[in-house]
Amino acid sequence: MKYASSIAAHGLFPIVIVLAIANGQRMLALLTGAVGLIYAICLMQKSGPILLMLPLAVYLLSTRHFIKAALTSAVVGVVVIFMGFAANPKVRPAAMVTLSKELQKTRITKPAADVASTPSPRISAADDASNAKLLGASLLYRVLVTLGEVVGQWFDVIPAQIPFGEGCGYRFLTSLLHCNFQNYPRILYDHLFPSEASMGLKGTVNAASMMTAYANFGWLGLALIGVFHAIVAWVLLIIFQRDPVLTLPINMTFILLLSSGDIFTLLFSGGWGLSILLFAMIARAGGPQKEIGTDFPSSTRLRTVTL
Repeated sequence: MKYASSIAAHGLFPIVIVLAIANGQRMLALLTGAVGLIYAICLMQKSGPILLMLPLAVYLLSTRHFIKAALTSAVVGVVVIFMGFAANPKVRPAAMVTLSKELQKTRITKPAADVASTPSPRISAADDASNAKLLGASLLYRVLVTLGEVVGQWFDVIPAQIPFGEGCGYRFLTSLLHCNFQNYPRILYDHLFPSEASMGLKGTVNAASMMTAYANFGWLGLALIGVFHAIVAWVLLIIFQRDPVLTLPINMTFILLLSSGDIFTLLFSGGWGLSILLFAMIARAGGPQKEIGTDFPSSTRLRTVTL
């Protein structure tokens, strides 16, 4: 249950949507997409809706359904903007802020019968434009700058202030090495944010996949993890060679998540392994096969078992 949200948001929902569309099952895709969006919004992470619908958008682009891909992207954009305003009171549109204040004053100083007659407050368009600009800048900074800054922090702190883990930073190696697990994202949070940690707050400083290897084995770890990433890419190409149009939709989300997460975590508890398993069970099942689906070109339809 600890990893249920990550597996559902990154693996189960988005991959089921893609496979349903590829099989021509629109109602299943629509229902899964609606439930998945609600689930992603409830997690209060702005990346949730993006990662949920990214596989579908990539699949639609791959099959040259450009209008549907644009509509999918527009829906996600609206949801992300709404979540950004909801989570950041300082950048909310002036209409929302002013109206909220006026309503609070009305409830306190006026009887209920006079609320309906209260004139609407005047809203400044310049304030709305400034708030939207601030929100957009913060999102771009998070995507384009923050990831590199975090990697730099890891290089600055390890091993100068925090020693290499010598393998103890990988949970599956601790029993073999007879050592305690070193959770480096959490260790770095306590080190970089001591005031927050002293108040009992628990957080993580997640970095690119290569940094866990560096934290354990130094520069040798960087070289070895590069080889391992190449092996994973080679295996994926073999698995998806009969359905190349599904290679990116199934795997692109997790490739992007490698910029802020360890590859072993993504494979085992982040939903990547589950996504590949779903593809193998539905699209690569053995036995007599037939093509189904009517909404997409025959070359993109999945071949499934005839029961």
